Amino acid sequence: MTKNKFITFEEVYEKKQRSKKIFIGTYITITLVLISLMTYLMGQ
Repeated sequence: MTKNKFITFEEVYEKKQRSKKIFIGTYITITLVLISLMTYLMGQ
């Protein structure tokens, strides 16, 4: 029982870390796109 709970906790932690990485990656991508759009519009 305890071993099973520990494994599931580890899995949940890994999933949280992975989703956090994906969220940060998406945030950085959106920020970069917005910055490039702003510079492009300013350049015109």
